[in-house]
Amino acid sequence: MKAIFNTNTPELEAALAAFYDLTNMTVTLFDDELRCQATAPASERKKYCIAIENDPRLVVKCNGCNRDNAALSLNKRGTRMYTCHAGICEAVAPVFIEDHLVAYIMIGRFRDEESVYSSTEQALEFAEKYGLDKQEMLNAYNELPVLSKHQIDSAIILLNILVVYLCAKKYIKLERNYYVAKIEDYVTQHIQEKITVEQMCADLHITRYLYYDIFEKSFGEKPGEYILKRRIELAKNLLTTTEMSINEVAIRTGFQSYIYFISKFKELTGLPPLQYRKQNSAKQ
Repeated sequence: MKAIFNTNTPELEAALAAFYDLTNMTVTLFDDELRCQATAPASERKKYCIAIENDPRLVVKCNGCNRDNAALSLNKRGTRMYTCHAGICEAVAPVFIEDHLVAYIMIGRFRDEESVYSSTEQALEFAEKYGLDKQEMLNAYNELPVLSKHQIDSAIILLNILVVYLCAKKYIKLERNYYVAKIEDYVTQHIQEKITVEQMCADLHITRYLYYDIFEKSFGEKPGEYILKRRIELAKNLLTTTEMSINEVAIRTGFQSYIYFISKFKELTGLPPLQYRKQNSAKQ
């Protein structure tokens, strides 16, 4: 399943705005490919980030910082607090529903209570490095809220609940067919290679649980059976439309063994490859 965000729904922005009003925490909701879907506050911006966002170089750094730390949070399946390139603290966490990734939550633009991830010195060094007005940046830095790790952890819990609520209200729609298409495309693109559960799950960013769930409920067969049938269908096409040798067809369809290919082809079609070619090529 994939989370399809209805960005035209005011409730999506309103939900995050309500969270911001209560907590004074700047929050952004990204989809599973790290595209911004909603943010709060939507209009009011922290002065510290206004100065940064006016410089295209720094916007690129911001986006890169977001991507890198979102990936690290996904690897640990939990919240990651870090120092952004501008010297202030941010936190990002993945959101899972039915054990698969649907979104990322980011709480940003704050100072951490213990000054582990943010400090005045870092802010000033950043301003000097990029030619920003030091006093202006220092004043803006001092206006940022101070948050503890406990506050961040609590906020992430509440935001996870909020995302589940938004899904229940259909402001975020879970779309299983998205991953069905992704799996079909993946098999097509990698049909000549050895396809493993681990590699496909890693490449498609899905869990083993979701992987097997999709095959059971959408394909109605086990992954190995589905992939084998796809290989045989391609082999049938190559046998009747090309002059490839049987060995070439076996290699092109991802079979590691020539003998195994012949055995499986006959098992699924009732004919060995050469006989299948003779019978079906004549019908072309």
